[in-house]
Amino acid sequence: MMKSTDSTPSNTSAHDRFLAVSPYWQGMERADVALGISGQKVLHAGPPFARGELTDPIRNSAACAAVFEGWAETLEGAFALIDAGGIEFEPAQDHACVVPLAAVVTPSMQLQAVSNAGRSGQVTYAPLNGGNGPAPRLGQASMEAIAHLHWLNESLAGVLGDILETGPINLIEIADHGLACGDDCHGATGAASAKLREYLFGEADHLPADVVRFLEGSPSIFLNLWMAATKLMISAPQGCKDSSFITAAGSNGKRFGIQVAGCPGRWFTCHATVPLGLVEKPFYTIAPLAAIGDSAVIDIMGLGAMVADRSPAQWAALEAYLPCAPATLRERLNLWPHPAFARTQQVLGLFASTVANTGISPPIALGVLDRDGKAGRIGGGIYVPLVTPFLDAIHALSEEV
Repeated sequence: MMKSTDSTPSNTSAHDRFLAVSPYWQGMERADVALGISGQKVLHAGPPFARGELTDPIRNSAACAAVFEGWAETLEGAFALIDAGGIEFEPAQDHACVVPLAAVVTPSMQLQAVSNAGRSGQVTYAPLNGGNGPAPRLGQASMEAIAHLHWLNESLAGVLGDILETGPINLIEIADHGLACGDDCHGATGAASAKLREYLFGEADHLPADVVRFLEGSPSIFLNLWMAATKLMISAPQGCKDSSFITAAGSNGKRFGIQVAGCPGRWFTCHATVPLGLVEKPFYTIAPLAAIGDSAVIDIMGLGAMVADRSPAQWAALEAYLPCAPATLRERLNLWPHPAFARTQQVLGLFASTVANTGISPPIALGVLDRDGKAGRIGGGIYVPLVTPFLDAIHALSEEV
């Protein structure tokens, strides 16, 4: 039963569309083909950057991508190209794509394609998870990071694409398993990643040793896929007139933003602050970056920080920084049963009107990056956005009536 404050015909229709999505990992596709992007274009997390807002970690990732694409021969040349305005930056979510932290997408990169089972044309994308080491999401500029980009998009993507030719993989089934085993499907995805490896290893007689090592040593390989699945699910209501169902959420290191179904393509933003949490011991003197990443879609939908009390690892790390008990948040902010989560009986889906009516903004669990883009990930914590974007979305909807 939907809350009375949100049970308008438009919101009911939006919620029904959300529940109808069944996300499957169907294969790998090049970004230029999948998203229709071309030229020297970089897709990033969160809302658009205003002039002068580009953060150092995303600038670093874009420079690595520029060398990967052949737009520049060296990192120095790539930085010069960026600073001269030779690269165009756009939000990934405006192109049916999501990226973690400071990762970026460019035309030649391979993307994981997540589709709605049985519904042609409903596809969302995410780059491959970079695992440990010089991963793209960390926003560091180095030749090692560029070499890793080549391996991810050439060697790993090719192997995974071959495996997926045997058939798509049900992602809610894996997420439900992970949640039942103590994951939160955001900061903790170890059980879901292990289940995903079972599928991948079971569909291949022999995998290259470097691919096996990478997959076995990457406890978060499920995360980017689940981000794409979440984005596909929450995007389904897009275009439902007058509905405040939240269809996009993310931060670019300067501003956090959301979109709602009734105002498709329009970002409502606020200034982003640093997540409240722990900085790891070696990095105490390093200045942290404000909230960044499209993984906020997971918490906005109702997982991540919203189920931290059901994930021992996340509860131990984040309990002290949550604004109130997750059970209270679930009761007051969302949420409605999702029938596809047969094992864990998840309640999911959020309207901006609920946030506006309660005055409670949903907490989001995020990794914290070095503001200068040198040390990479330095910790993790809880980011609670201002209520302002949610109120602005409601105001915009009222103006369109």
